[in-house]
Amino acid sequence: VSLVTSGAILIDGLLGSTGGSVTVGDATDPTATITLDVGGSTITTVGGDITLHGDAVLAQDTTISTGAGGGDVTITGLTDASAPGGSSLTVASGTGDTDLGKIGSVASLSALTLTGDDITLDGIGTLGAQGVTGLTDVTATGTLTLGGTNYHGASQSYDATGGFVATSDLVF
Repeated sequence: VSLVTSGAILIDGLLGSTGGSVTVGDATDPTATITLDVGGSTITTVGGDITLHGDAVLAQDTTISTGAGGGDVTITGLTDASAPGGSSLTVASGTGDTDLGKIGSVASLSALTLTGDDITLDGIGTLGAQGVTGLTDVTATGTLTLGGTNYHGASQSYDATGGFVATSDLVF
């Protein structure tokens, strides 16, 4: 499944693939905004990759899953709630990897749960402002790479069986 446009994309409910990958947005237009809305949005595959090119705005609680076998999950832009503290994000990439840009740097999420093999984050919140108002729970069966500087949240738990990598000094 591939949704490509030069404008905004609204996902209103379930988007999935049982035999392949899901790509939303245009890799050549990183300024696009993808809004996930209405009663909770779910994007799923059965082992396929999920890629959101651009900023993701969560209007409701959102789940992104590639299944137990795993595919990779990538969000190339910012991930924010549509209103501060208003929506949660759960990403389950099974044996696949997760690579996310900054979380909650414009409008904080209510909760963040990430599970997968190698997980890469580019920061949570900003200096002095929480990016997640509730629990941040990150569990990597491989390596957890923390890019960026700021990791501001109310309650945070990070676990990585394969170890941690920090690409700069970190502020929690």
